[in-house]
Amino acid sequence: NQLASLGVNNETIHYESFGPHKVL
Repeated sequence: NQLASLGVNNETIHYESFGPHKVL
């Protein structure tokens, strides 16, 4: 669960750095 949460957080930051994107 922790790994999954970290992955989601990393993806969210990655998307935010590029711009607004849908967060799955």
